[in-house]
Amino acid sequence: MSTALVYVFEGDGRVGDAGTVVGDGQLAVLGAGNTIRLRAAGALTKGARLLRLAGVPLHDPVARYGPFVMNTPQELQQAFRDYQSEKMGEITRPAHVVCTTL
Repeated sequence: MSTALVYVFEGDGRVGDAGTVVGDGQLAVLGAGNTIRLRAAGALTKGARLLRLAGVPLHDPVARYGPFVMNTPQELQQAFRDYQSEKMGEITRPAHVVCTTL
């Protein structure tokens, strides 16, 4: 069974058949199913920027500190080293959702 999430970076959107409003900085944890319904929150909205994540839970150990989430303390230390040496990547192409209907 997979898990799906929607995180809104900017604006407001409606998620699911019920049209639950998810606003800027909010995360929606979606229930079971194989379709995700997303739409703009209002008729006059400029849209929203969001990130959709889905996958099968791994049930692996979790080590976390600040913004870093890894599996072991050693991986956390490596993540800090990578961050300090500017080896981390960046999101260069923003996602823009104006209106989506399924």
